[in-house]
Amino acid sequence: MKHANKYMGRNNFSMSDVHGRFNSLLRSKEYSALKSCRSLEEIVVKLNHHFSFINEDMGYEELRNKFVENVLSELNEFNLTELDYFIEYYMIGNFFNKMDGIREHIIGQFPELKTLDLCNSFDDVQKLCISNCFLKKYFRNISSYDRQKTMLVVMKNFMDGVYQNAGGYFREILESEGDRQILEMCLNGRNMENKGSFFPNATTMNGQQITALQKADDLDEIARIFKIPDVEPVEYLVKKNNSMYADSFCQYDDVACIYAYFRLKEQEIENIMWIVECMLQNAPDKMDEIIVFE
Repeated sequence: MKHANKYMGRNNFSMSDVHGRFNSLLRSKEYSALKSCRSLEEIVVKLNHHFSFINEDMGYEELRNKFVENVLSELNEFNLTELDYFIEYYMIGNFFNKMDGIREHIIGQFPELKTLDLCNSFDDVQKLCISNCFLKKYFRNISSYDRQKTMLVVMKNFMDGVYQNAGGYFREILESEGDRQILEMCLNGRNMENKGSFFPNATTMNGQQITALQKADDLDEIARIFKIPDVEPVEYLVKKNNSMYADSFCQYDDVACIYAYFRLKEQEIENIMWIVECMLQNAPDKMDEIIVFE
C-alpha cells in the first residue's frame, strides 16, 4: 500500500507539474506578437521572454535544435508509459529515416541505429539492428523490405499494441490519431491494394466507414466518409487532435494530459518555426497557417 500511495503521489505531482507547463504554452496573443516582428533577431528577443534557453545569436537551425533539445530534456523528467509511445514513435521514424539516408531526429535516437551503417542487405538489418532492440516486436513476420508497405505494417503493429492496453482519455486520443493515419493512407495511397489491412485498430470509424474507405479513391468521397466539412482534410484532423490534447487538461485525474502536453509542444515548435520561415521568405500572409489551440 505504501508503494501504491507513493506511485499515486508521483503521478499527482507530475500532472500538477504538467498543468503548469501547459499554461505556459504560447497562445494567440503571443503568436500575434511574433508575427509582428520584422527580423529574426526581433523574433528571438521576443522568444527569450518565454524561453530562457534562447539567445539573440541563434539562427534558424540552431533555434529549432534548441527547442527540440529542450523537449528531450523535459521528456527525461517524466516516467510514464504513455510517453514510451511518444518516444518510440520517433525511434521508429528514425529507423526508416536512417534506412533512406535521411537525417534522424534528435528525439528517438537509439544505439542500434549505428549498426545500419554496417548493413548491406535487409537480412543484415534484421540480424544487426532489428533483432537486438525494441523493433523486433513490430517487425514480426516481415522478411523483406518495401519502404512504404514495411513502414505501414510496423506502424500498425506499434499502434495496435499500445491501443490494446490503453485506457482513459489516452485511448480516445489514440483513436483520433488513428483517424489521421487512416486519412493520410487514403489520400496518399488511393491506388494501394488492400490498404485497409494497414489501418490501425485505433479509430473512431465504424465497420461500415472502414469498408467504404478501403474502396474510396476520390477526395470528396473520403472527406464525406470522415464527415469533414469543406476544408483541407488533414489540417482539419490535426486541429481536431490538438483540441483533444488541450481537452485532456479538463479530464479528472487522467495522466493523458502529460502525453498531450508533449504533442502540443510539438505543435508549438512547428508554429514558431513556421512564423520564422515565413518572415525569412518574406511571406507574412502565410503566417496565419499555424495551428493554435485556445
